[in-house]
Amino acid sequence: MKQNIFVVFLLLSNICTTYSQDTHYDQVVTNFVKAYKSNSYEGFYNTFSPKLKKELPLEQTTAFYGDMKTKFGEITSINYYGKEEDNSELYKVNFSKGVEVLFNFTLNSNKQLVGFRVMDVPHAENPVDESFMNVSYADLVYSTALELPNKGEFAIALIDENTVDYIGLKKNGSAVQIIDNKQTIFSLGNFNTVFTATLLAKAINEKRVGMTDYVNPYYDFQFKDTIQLSFSALANHSTFLPVLPDYKQAGKEESEVDEFYFKYSSEDLKEYLKNHLKIDSLNLDRRQRFSYVGYALLGDALSRVYAKDFTTLMMEKVFVPYQLKNTSLVQIPKKKAIIGIDMYEGEIEAVDFNLLRSATGGFSTLEDLVKFVQAHFNTKDKDLTLLLKPNLMVGPSFWASLGWKISEPTNDDKEIYFSKAIDVGYCNYVGFSPKRKKGIVVLTNSSTTATMDAIDDLTYKLIHKLLNEEN
Repeated sequence: MKQNIFVVFLLLSNICTTYSQDTHYDQVVTNFVKAYKSNSYEGFYNTFSPKLKKELPLEQTTAFYGDMKTKFGEITSINYYGKEEDNSELYKVNFSKGVEVLFNFTLNSNKQLVGFRVMDVPHAENPVDESFMNVSYADLVYSTALELPNKGEFAIALIDENTVDYIGLKKNGSAVQIIDNKQTIFSLGNFNTVFTATLLAKAINEKRVGMTDYVNPYYDFQFKDTIQLSFSALANHSTFLPVLPDYKQAGKEESEVDEFYFKYSSEDLKEYLKNHLKIDSLNLDRRQRFSYVGYALLGDALSRVYAKDFTTLMMEKVFVPYQLKNTSLVQIPKKKAIIGIDMYEGEIEAVDFNLLRSATGGFSTLEDLVKFVQAHFNTKDKDLTLLLKPNLMVGPSFWASLGWKISEPTNDDKEIYFSKAIDVGYCNYVGFSPKRKKGIVVLTNSSTTATMDAIDDLTYKLIHKLLNEEN
């Protein structure tokens, strides 16, 4: 069984039925069930190996188990399923909210828990048309580029550890031509959130803040309704703040909307936090909702943590260390972004944002983003390692870390960390497997409906082909 991992977090629940013959595993399951039922994990935590305790502090473990319980509900049955290839035990678990998964426990020679995985239960799947696996990358990209509007471009990188293949295409009328655009500046839209989350990971590792610390103490006033917001919840979009601040609450007219968001300031944020802050508690069961205002707050709070301008911080802590020489939060006069094409196929120039730049509007090149992806393959980079750690379960096959979305997180063959970002006139996709050290980056200067639909189809095929073709 190749379905694999996610060492760490996760949980069992309250009813146990059939166990295996190994009494050591029996005891682990029993201890976990007791802890899960009572929501008290200290006793179970004591069965962790020293290494696992270091990776998963009790507070973080308890929070993650609680989140999973909220999402899956109580366990209605636990049955012994068999053994993994490494001889560890598998249990089939059914939850009250209709989820069915396999739990896998791994013990060391001292009978301490060193790993706990959640995996999909193998089921017969309907055949999927994978004829594209026999189509070359160049042909896949070329056929998709036909959907671009006039003057639309694709800048694409296929990453296999240290080897990178670049593909650049431009639509001219009805024709598509090959170009070299790996150093062309594109607007990144909300991919900026990944950079901001990287800064947060660094702040956590530098012990400037704790992952679950609240941002409130960095402000000299009380947030409306005494609402408290943590750094990690802002980063993984689980605060349920609105997508954007309400311009009407700020006394702006509809004609002033664009300018209001472009120039949104710390003072505007303070006004919002004091008088208009509101959590969308009606939709909490969705577990996650993207919020520009949440990242504006996160960026502003990190500036307060370091007592430095946010743009300066990003340059010093992220762009320079990872050698992203053509990446910035604002446009540099001699490095202007390529003209974008909006949904109506009209040309549009990229814009700079003020406080919202921690959420959107950054600028970079294909080459720089490739470097950034490759940096995630370095397991010695403690900041990016933290950035990759899942800390929110949105659904059984969709989790989130501080900065990335994670598809199929319990399956090594399919696990993908990804970001899909959209801006007016631009969209992009970054996806990779840190375990297999492969990935793709797709940039385009178009946000037409046809382009976005084509990118969805293209990125699925490219990443699937890259991770599944024989070397």
